[in-house]
Amino acid sequence: MLDAKYIEILKIIKKEAPNGNFALLESEDILSALPQKLHIDKPALKKAIVHLEHLDYITIKYDDDGIYCIAIMPLGEDAINNTNNNDRESPFKKNLYAVFCFLSAFLGAVLGCIIMWLILK
Repeated sequence: MLDAKYIEILKIIKKEAPNGNFALLESEDILSALPQKLHIDKPALKKAIVHLEHLDYITIKYDDDGIYCIAIMPLGEDAINNTNNNDRESPFKKNLYAVFCFLSAFLGAVLGCIIMWLILK
C-alpha cells in the first residue's frame, strides 16, 4: 500500500498525462498541485518520483533538472483506483468481516474440541 503523498503524486500525473501518455511536467507544477499538508519539497518530490518508477507505478522517459517526461503505468492507475475504492468502503463492513472471522474460528475450535471429546470418551 502506498503512502498518501505517493497517491497524490500519482493522481497529479494521471490528470496531466491521461491514458498512459507521456507528458512534460515541471516539479514546480507538481508541487503547487500537491496539498500543503504533505509538506513536500523539491528533493523529496524527486525521491518520491524515482521511488514510484522503481515500483513500476510510473515510467520516466527523461529527467532534466526538475522537468520530467513522465507517464503513469497500469499499476499506478490500479493503485489510484484501489485507494478510491477503499475510501468508499464503510468501517461497518470492515468490522463485520473481523467479527465473522473471529466467530468462524471460535466455532471451529469449539466443534473440534467436542469431536475430540466424543472420540476420546
